[in-house]
Amino acid sequence: MGKMKSSLTPQGYKKLTVPEDWLLTPLYEVRDSNDRYSFTGGPFGSDLKTKDYQEEGVRIVQLQNIGDGKFLDNYKIYTSEEKANELLNSNIYPGDIIIAKMAEPLARACFIPNINSRLVMASDGIRLKVDKERFDERYILYYINSKVFRNEAIRRGSGTTRLRIGLSELKSIPIAHPNYLEQKKIADILTTWDKAIDLNEQLIVQRKDQKKWSMQKLLTGEVRLQGFDGEWADVKIKDIAKIYLGLTYTPSYEPNGVPFLSVKDINGGKINFNNVKYISKDEYESSTANAKPKRGDILFGRVGTLGNPVIITEDIDFCIFVSLGFLRMLDDNIYNYYIKYWMSSNLFKRQVDSLIAGSSQKNLNTGWLKEFKLKLPPIEEQKAIASLLLNFDKEIELREKEREQLQQQKKGLMQLLLTGKVRVKV
Repeated sequence: MGKMKSSLTPQGYKKLTVPEDWLLTPLYEVRDSNDRYSFTGGPFGSDLKTKDYQEEGVRIVQLQNIGDGKFLDNYKIYTSEEKANELLNSNIYPGDIIIAKMAEPLARACFIPNINSRLVMASDGIRLKVDKERFDERYILYYINSKVFRNEAIRRGSGTTRLRIGLSELKSIPIAHPNYLEQKKIADILTTWDKAIDLNEQLIVQRKDQKKWSMQKLLTGEVRLQGFDGEWADVKIKDIAKIYLGLTYTPSYEPNGVPFLSVKDINGGKINFNNVKYISKDEYESSTANAKPKRGDILFGRVGTLGNPVIITEDIDFCIFVSLGFLRMLDDNIYNYYIKYWMSSNLFKRQVDSLIAGSSQKNLNTGWLKEFKLKLPPIEEQKAIASLLLNFDKEIELREKEREQLQQQKKGLMQLLLTGKVRVKV
């Protein structure tokens, strides 16, 4: 490692320690000076109103489209060519960097993808066209999304409910950088990590789609697993399980004791005990058994987030609020994991949606739930179907852990490479 120096930074900013042969260039000076709009913000809200939106035309880049290093293509609105021409200084083009003026997180940035020949920024975007003769634009994007840049942006941001930052605050934040060739090498390394993360993400999406398809086909009997040909029964929930609801009153809470769960404590097929409330052991003992799920029961949300089933897999004392309920199978010919996957499927969701359509309150009424219909194969086929779906879940969970590891490794690399603490050979 070469010698490090504490470089001069613009007034009011914290000093950065970088290698002696690195430079600090204010963000504004990274722009392409040959383009008069190479560092500019989106229009005032009064210049681009809802009435200017239409279903096709020139794409508007909204705050929701700006991901942390990735363009998010889910939100699509457009305006006319005429309006885009009026807002020429807010036009943005494929390959440009767009920076978010508002959290969360503040000053996150991504490249504009090649989806249109030009786009228009909404008011909360900032365009940066990089001088490609002096800077590798990938390096600049990585640096903008780095911890050191973001912390400086947050320090300069303003706003009580939601942080925001403008051109004048952003323009003088320094970019620490080596020569062009070393920038390129650093960007190549980080791009390799991004490709691995993207591939992992694609595999997760693929497996989720395969699981969804399998649930639709297997839980209806449209596709049968090899070796099974038994008759299926058309049943209702009341035929296979008893429904229990949580406490309808608010108990006295304690700093610790027996966990008391509500609908906010279940998500993604799991219980999160990290932020639960507690009741005393005495109150737990005196509470109705109907609010105390046991191992093997299926816990589900019945207020707000409906369904979201969780199998109780441990012998643990806890009590539930009325926003939760649970199913207890009536006999050993009903496999709880099969029912859990049915409750996670569109087969269940469609029955819920048909009953709460148009209602302002999303409550899963137990009277409705008793009448929900499903197809039930013999117990061994239930277990085989559930086992196949469980294997999907295990692989998805493994891939998600791998993705998190890759993301953490990339963050660590960014911290080392973008500060010069670790140098690369050119």
